[in-house]
Amino acid sequence: MDIQKLIQIAEDLNLHDKVQELKFYVERLSSPDKDLILPLVGEFSSGKTTLINSLLDNPNLETASRATTASIFEIHFGADECYAEIHKEDGYIDSVKDVIGIKNEDLKQVDVVKVYDTSTKIGASTILVDTPGLSSNDPAHRIALSSYLPNADAILLLTDVNQQITRSLMDFIGSSKLANKPIYLIVTKCDTKTQNEVENAISYIKKNIDFTFERIVPVSVVTGQMSQFDELINNIQNNKNAIVEKSINERIKNVAKEMSLVVSDLLKQGNSTSDIDAAIQEEEKKLKKINHNIDSLISEAEDRVEDRVKHALSQFSKTIFSQVDDIIKTQGRDCSDSVNSVVNSTAVMLMQNFQKDVMSDILSLARMRQNGMEEVPMGVLETVNMTENAFNGFSSGVDLSNVGHKFDKKIGYGVIGALTVAAVVVTAGAAAAAGGAAAAGTATGTAVEGTIATGTVIAADAATDVAATAYTANKINKLSKMAKVAEKAKVAKQYIDDFNENFDTVKKYDQNIGEKSGMNRGIIETSVGWVTEFFAKPARQRAVNNYIDGTLIPEFRLQIQSVSSNLLREITSLLRQEAANSCGNIRANLQSLKSALNEKKEEYAQKIKTYKQYIIQLNEI
Repeated sequence: MDIQKLIQIAEDLNLHDKVQELKFYVERLSSPDKDLILPLVGEFSSGKTTLINSLLDNPNLETASRATTASIFEIHFGADECYAEIHKEDGYIDSVKDVIGIKNEDLKQVDVVKVYDTSTKIGASTILVDTPGLSSNDPAHRIALSSYLPNADAILLLTDVNQQITRSLMDFIGSSKLANKPIYLIVTKCDTKTQNEVENAISYIKKNIDFTFERIVPVSVVTGQMSQFDELINNIQNNKNAIVEKSINERIKNVAKEMSLVVSDLLKQGNSTSDIDAAIQEEEKKLKKINHNIDSLISEAEDRVEDRVKHALSQFSKTIFSQVDDIIKTQGRDCSDSVNSVVNSTAVMLMQNFQKDVMSDILSLARMRQNGMEEVPMGVLETVNMTENAFNGFSSGVDLSNVGHKFDKKIGYGVIGALTVAAVVVTAGAAAAAGGAAAAGTATGTAVEGTIATGTVIAADAATDVAATAYTANKINKLSKMAKVAEKAKVAKQYIDDFNENFDTVKKYDQNIGEKSGMNRGIIETSVGWVTEFFAKPARQRAVNNYIDGTLIPEFRLQIQSVSSNLLREITSLLRQEAANSCGNIRANLQSLKSALNEKKEEYAQKIKTYKQYIIQLNEI
């Protein structure tokens, strides 16, 4: 029997208890004078302790007969002195001089009590063992007995002649742990029966127990009927080595059978890769979740950006129209710079706010997805470079200086026409006034001045009327007609030229009256300016509105869409890159797990091959 091969298999299977057991057997087999372990087994009061005490020089063994202890007592003969060793579970050994002094509390958590006696009635290499009673209801007793019996080389089974066969005795005989162990039946207390009754009892046992005992020996310690027992012990000791070798070989076979069952169970279990499979599924779930979260974030970001674009466009339109309207109403034809400045500053401010709002929205969405390994990375979003998407204003502006003034010439002709007519009237009136005054002998200058002043006012009123007429009578068409009137009035030019001096006087007094009225220019000039400005403001308003609707808003829309596209592109790129990095780590882990899975499968296949070889080798043993 290749016991070393068996030890190797046990080591490969991590069966450490079997390894130690097999090494113990190797040690016993290698000993030239082998110890024989011979337990005495029987019911309580079957005479075990009495029999052992009869063989001792110091017959004080009684602790084992107490139903309260589950300790095993090994009796070693041929010692130099009588003493006992209490071997505890923690490895501590307590030595006592007298066995009778051992108390039950001393035997708690004790593996075995070794009793050493000077008696030579039994050979020194034969160890008798006192065990708890078979019929004990204490589980500790049964455990102690069943755990020790595998160490036995042979068994002395004791039964009271008066009890003969009990149920617990029959169960013990049928125990698999006793397979192929030589069992000697010792019938005790034979002094209580006649010779014929003892023989009948033995015959009954042989007839009714389906088991072949090595020998059946009657004894009586009281009467000293021990001859057959002594003969039995001598025979056992003479054949001790053969008994021990046979016992150990049987135990080795039993170990091989037990190991074969273990290997069979391993073969039935199959390849346990559930832990790796679960880990792979978890990593794949992480991959899917990360990509889903990124895709979801990008989709929601696009929706948020779209909403922000609509809001920014609405704000731009409302703000621009309001601010420009104020400028048009409060400023003159030189308001282009103010309009352009407001337009650009508003657009830049709204664009900056737009970008901040977009990033705030996306970061908020990302925070909602924070969940361990599946979280959307926050740090990478904060690296978005806002300056690369900066908006510095529109490339060109609006020029309002000439808006509403393209008909200034026609308007001027109309006014001049009216003034020319008025001048003719004034000049004629002045002449008539001068002539009348001379005839009457009054102050010529005063009369003329009064007439001129009146005429100038009339001329101003005429200019205002021109404006009103032009405004109410289809504007430019009426002015054109007034211009034609002016052309016709040139017929009177000669007449006017004849009165140049008087006309110069009119202009002079026009200027004086304008200054007295708080104006830098004359009434006539002011009237012309008022008329042209009267038409220019609505024109500028329309021009700006058209510029805002037709140019600024579309351009702002293009700019903000470009910025939003760039932002989304950069954010998407960063998120994809970060997701790729995270997924890269997960994929690397996945690859590692899959490699481990393959290795485990290969390892399992090799194990299966090895296990099958073990089965063959163990069955051979």
